Amino acid sequence: MKITPSNLNVVSPAQYRISVVGILDENRSDRLGGLMIESKEPDQNIGKSVTTLTGRLVDQAALFGVLNALYNMRMPLLAVEYMIEQDEGVRLRDDSGRICLAKEDVKTL
Repeated sequence: MKITPSNLNVVSPAQYRISVVGILDENRSDRLGGLMIESKEPDQNIGKSVTTLTGRLVDQAALFGVLNALYNMRMPLLAVEYMIEQDEGVRLRDDSGRICLAKEDVKTL
């Protein structure tokens, strides 16, 4: 079943994008729910590097686990976004098999 904002609940798997201040090593992906980690050069608005974690989590308990791990690493949180899922045939995957979506597929809650 395709998950949309109207049928999302706390036990549904869903796509998320999480942004934090600072740089995270991609090797921490396993500790962060298997999310794809991408760090960028300093952001113009905040003057610091920003790391984005993107991918599918099994439920919102897993989301809270990732957020708790980021808190324990002292990574300041910038944003958590629910990403509208696409049909199975149009999802993009990176080399490790993690699901990636284009920016236009993002809906901020």
